[in-house]
Amino acid sequence: HRPTSRPPPPPPVSIEITSTPTGATVFAEGQRVGRTPMTLRRASGRRSLDLVFERSGHEKGRASVSLSSNGKVHVKLAPLFDLVP
Repeated sequence: HRPTSRPPPPPPVSIEITSTPTGATVFAEGQRVGRTPMTLRRASGRRSLDLVFERSGHEKGRASVSLSSNGKVHVKLAPLFDLVP
């Protein structure tokens, strides 16, 4: 028996993640993965990754990115309260 050779795994994709304001905590599949701005690397594939953004004093942000190729995501987080001058 000859061992069957497996094809090499596909190269990882890089997703550039930014937010307004910066410094939002980023969660992917329920796991904390870092703070914006950041680059997330994942195995490429025909699926998407759901991201959640959290920052104190702001509403949560959500985004979904495709893992089929490199990409960029930007989320604008709305303040929870309007600041009155």
